[in-house]
Amino acid sequence: MAKRGTPATTIAKHLGIDPDSVRRYLRQPCPDQPHSQDQSWQTRGLCAQRDCGVDPDAFFPGYGANIDPRVKALCARCPVRYQCRESAIVHYEEFGVWGGTNASERRLLRRQRRAQQGVA
Repeated sequence: MAKRGTPATTIAKHLGIDPDSVRRYLRQPCPDQPHSQDQSWQTRGLCAQRDCGVDPDAFFPGYGANIDPRVKALCARCPVRYQCRESAIVHYEEFGVWGGTNASERRLLRRQRRAQQGVA
């Protein structure tokens, strides 16, 4: 969001955190995205199909809004849900439903993994 010119105050509001925290984070170096990662799984996702029966906007509810149960149901039967979820976790995707998980569920999964690896 910051790379697209979104103000720190707007980012903070979406994340429910203090704008100073966003500014501190943005001052840190940003690693380059890996270019060699295979993202072909995205075209196999049920959500990528025109006739999936769920409005694409439903995958990105507003901050604090309830997730449409049809989104979770579609993800539950999607053949690439694990790749989708893992990609969102690895890339710190903070918005939308990915692999059947919302941002807070993905943050919890990251914390659990760090705890299992003995990393704070």
